[in-house]
Amino acid sequence: MFMLNRSAAIAASVIIGTLWTVGCGGDDDSNRTTSGRVGNAGGGSGRAGDSGTARGGSDGRSGASGSRRPGSGPTGTGGVVESDAGVVVDTGLAADAGVDADGGLAESYDDAQIIGIVTTVNTGEIMEAELARTRAQTDGTRTYAMRMITDHTRANQMLEMLSAQLGLAPEDSSTRRELMADARETAASLRAAPDERFDREYIDAQALQHGRVLAMLDDSLIPSAERSQLRSLLQTIRMTVASHLQEAKALQAVQATSR
Repeated sequence: MFMLNRSAAIAASVIIGTLWTVGCGGDDDSNRTTSGRVGNAGGGSGRAGDSGTARGGSDGRSGASGSRRPGSGPTGTGGVVESDAGVVVDTGLAADAGVDADGGLAESYDDAQIIGIVTTVNTGEIMEAELARTRAQTDGTRTYAMRMITDHTRANQMLEMLSAQLGLAPEDSSTRRELMADARETAASLRAAPDERFDREYIDAQALQHGRVLAMLDDSLIPSAERSQLRSLLQTIRMTVASHLQEAKALQAVQATSR
């Protein structure tokens, strides 16, 4: 009986020791826990990028340290965190994402996708401005609309020339499709707006859209651009978008005083 109990105790000790080794990870990385944020994973065009290792959390829990594996495809269709114990968790985050100015995740694109996105933004602005050119009730709104047509047409022409120079055809992306859908929805809303509300609705939409595009340029498009020629053109377009936003806000202030 004594020998049996001693054998059982030894076996139990071996099992406990094995479980302790697996739980701790067996190396220095075992003292790190996932914090819910991973390092900047790389950008588009199939780049694996700098896959970040999940950093230690502050909740005091010991556990599996994780590292992000790059997602598939140019836009990073999703990352996973794999623990030292072999547990894989889908984070639901874009693996090619970087960190934007607010500390959130910003998508990353390849150059062909960037050209497609910015071209779509310009096309949407032109479509809405064509409506405003004929329906605007004030000279200020009509002048603004004409500037949108001129500036965004010129931007698309420059993108087309650069695309030919670089041998890049604009590529589709979920962001491009969403932007086009938003532009069509805004145009439909403007068509349905009564004359007395048209100017206000058009300028409000312009302020909102240009603010979003400016943030996209700063957080995703310019940082993602690989070719210096494209990055330089995006910086030029950014200055134009910022100017459009300021003018739209000035028109909003004028409209507010005339209500």
